[in-house]
Amino acid sequence: MKILNYMPVIGVALFAYIVWNIGIDKIIASFQQINIFFLLLGIGSAFFILFLRAIKFKMVINAHGFDESMFNCFKIWSIGLFTGLITPGRVGDFIKVFYLDDLQPFGKRLSVVIADRIIDLAVVLCSALIGVILLNVWFGYTIISFGLILGFVAAFFVGFYIFTRKNSMRKLLKPLFNLFVPGKYKEKLKLDFYGFYDVFGELKNKKRNLFTITLFNIFIWLFSIMLALFFGLAFGISFNYLFIFAVISVMVIIELIPVSVSGIGTRETFLLLVLPLVGMSKGMIISFSLVYLVFGYWITVPIGLFFWIKTPVKPKI
Repeated sequence: MKILNYMPVIGVALFAYIVWNIGIDKIIASFQQINIFFLLLGIGSAFFILFLRAIKFKMVINAHGFDESMFNCFKIWSIGLFTGLITPGRVGDFIKVFYLDDLQPFGKRLSVVIADRIIDLAVVLCSALIGVILLNVWFGYTIISFGLILGFVAAFFVGFYIFTRKNSMRKLLKPLFNLFVPGKYKEKLKLDFYGFYDVFGELKNKKRNLFTITLFNIFIWLFSIMLALFFGLAFGISFNYLFIFAVISVMVIIELIPVSVSGIGTRETFLLLVLPLVGMSKGMIISFSLVYLVFGYWITVPIGLFFWIKTPVKPKI
């Protein structure tokens, strides 16, 4: 088995070491002081955010010129969330392309999923850049290099620029296409490639739609910070909104590092570096991280799992 298959174990091993080093008794003691009222507020917010993201997904679909019912958008987004959380780097999120209307060309369905992901990443990366500035300058605490995050943001937008250029991507992918794609699939994939860029090119011209979707996505992101605020209050910690905005924005980027599943281990390592600023003990920080993971992310997973079992994926391109 290739070494890449073992990479997710790194995060789990790191988490196990952190728990062993801190002591499970201290973590359990922190759980015992949870305020149920604020915990329930956080859980309710997690389900509301799931619904908002399904609405945003429908907006992206509509911008592509075809429609899905609100129920289907909720189902598809829930399945993507489930498969994303159980795969490194959340690559499983791309399974959504196989749940969209298969009467639509594969290129158009792929464009929906990629456009949705790009808008998400653009908002999160820009938020992370702002978050690093706040942590490094406003709070006077250097936790992660500003240049590193700026490099990620710059690389993302440069990569996005190249990605949107059909001829550039054709030249970049041609060697891989010739080397790995069997002859019987080449013609179909060529049509899908050009079909994707035809649709993606049309989408770029719908600036009003893209602006509305991006603005709505920013609202969702800003509202999602309320999860951390409620879970902090559940432990008796009243976070400053800008502080926790900075922390969560950078944390989400760190969770995408493909050495773990659902950011286990990498998330806790980062939080142990920043949350002591607000007086949280190590045991409380790990408890907070687990509550955020379980009740902020995993609490909605059974919905996606249910839909995934009920409607197995149909990998039709």
